[in-house]
Amino acid sequence: MTTIAIPIEEKIQVELEKYAKEQNLTTEQILERIVTQFILEERMKAFRKIMQPLAEKAGYFSEEDILTMS
Repeated sequence: MTTIAIPIEEKIQVELEKYAKEQNLTTEQILERIVTQFILEERMKAFRKIMQPLAEKAGYFSEEDILTMS
């Protein structure tokens, strides 16, 4: 495991620690989940950017179009 040090505003740190305590998790667990979620969302945006023109060319303009395709 690698350690990363980043500056963070005290107000955010206090909220992070409070939330972690409420969830019975460590701040490290919370931050790892946040970073993982961010990476997944960014990859999904990149995938959508690539796939959207291809889907539109095939006649799919919304998620509903895809879900109701035969």
